[in-house]
Amino acid sequence: RAQVAMKQVCNNCHTEPLIDRVYHDAEMVVANTNEKIKAAKAIVDGLRKDGLLGKQFEKPIDFEYFDLWHYDGRTAKHGAFMGGADFVLGQTTPPDPPHGEVLFYWGAWGESPLKVALDKAEVAVGEEVTATVTRYDDDTQGWYTIEGATVHADQGYQTGPDGTVTFSVGQGATLQVYADKDGFVRSGRVALTVGDGGGPSSDGEVALGATIIPAISIEVDPSAIDFGELGPRDESDPYPITIANAGAWTVLVTAEVSDDAGGLFVEGVNLDGALWSQFQATIERGAAAETAATLTVPADYGAVGEVAGTLVFWATEAP
Repeated sequence: RAQVAMKQVCNNCHTEPLIDRVYHDAEMVVANTNEKIKAAKAIVDGLRKDGLLGKQFEKPIDFEYFDLWHYDGRTAKHGAFMGGADFVLGQTTPPDPPHGEVLFYWGAWGESPLKVALDKAEVAVGEEVTATVTRYDDDTQGWYTIEGATVHADQGYQTGPDGTVTFSVGQGATLQVYADKDGFVRSGRVALTVGDGGGPSSDGEVALGATIIPAISIEVDPSAIDFGELGPRDESDPYPITIANAGAWTVLVTAEVSDDAGGLFVEGVNLDGALWSQFQATIERGAAAETAATLTVPADYGAVGEVAGTLVFWATEAP
């Protein structure tokens, strides 16, 4: 209903085909943006499910995802419909003096946003840095210091009556510092580089690594067999096939044949002298099994020319 009402406003100046095209293109932008945000959400949810993320806004990726859906997603949609995708800072025509920042926040009515500022962006290991936390007041449109806010850096620090807290970090790190307090909207993040920003000394470190293989995986050689030129009642030469276990578990391998040749391969392929459906092989990790494939053409087979089929080996965990 809102789009119908808006289109009526657009009709005052524009033709209906133009309006429909603009709205269609805008809806495509919205759909595309939603898909990108959905993909990002799946990544973050997966990391959190796997225990790689703790509380929200503990890791840099939490902030990146927040900016993606809240800021980038909103401005993309706004731009698609209104042609005003972003905000201009530092421009004086108008206003004068120019805007220096844009404040976005949401929360329950009466919840004010917080802002954190550092007196230094780079410090040496063990050097003190002071954080000041302020709250925004909608009535006065001003920022005021707040006591009892938690400044999150390498750990949590509480602000005093003047809204400040001084702390130091005992190892090199690059930190995303932010502040929160019950009843207030969390602040944005501010980068703090300690030392070379590279984390603790590497002395005594042990590099860890591993190569993970699939639980079940097989490799079959060759990937194709040409039984050659055959006629009714002919049986082909045997063609060797190697099935290697490339996974971590002992597997039970079976076979399946399909074709579009009137059942020639389904009824005529034998493995080790027996119809393919009877084939079974148990293969341990790192081992391989050998089998030989032949094709017998029935006496009443009437098709001629090149024919094709498929032999598939299936692996499951061995009982």
